[in-house]
Amino acid sequence: MDNDDLKLFSKALRHYSKRLKKLQDDEEILEQGNGKIKEDIETNSQKALEVADEMDNYKSENSTNDYVTWVKCALAFYKKDLKESIKLLEDKIGIKIPMANTVDEIRLIEKIFADRNWDEPTLDTEKN
Repeated sequence: MDNDDLKLFSKALRHYSKRLKKLQDDEEILEQGNGKIKEDIETNSQKALEVADEMDNYKSENSTNDYVTWVKCALAFYKKDLKESIKLLEDKIGIKIPMANTVDEIRLIEKIFADRNWDEPTLDTEKN
């Protein structure tokens, strides 16, 4: 397994956890879930950090295989946020500017999904 992939997995998982923590205080989300949503957000945030630590201390291919669902969710979430950040910046300044590093990160995520024949996660509440 490529060390750069593992670094990206860890970065995406930590980003995912951080964004979930921010959602813990979102009143609109919390109103709808009677506490269960907050519990799920807390559980997922903590698990993402645990998996990121596992990626940082990678010992074998099984480390990734055991956590493929978490890695896929984190990568998809990170990619979505990167794209939204580019759009937000363009909207704020009114022009497109070169975002080579960000675009390269998005392409790397897309390559990882393609190389591993992974489907990007989608919202499917029937299967959760």
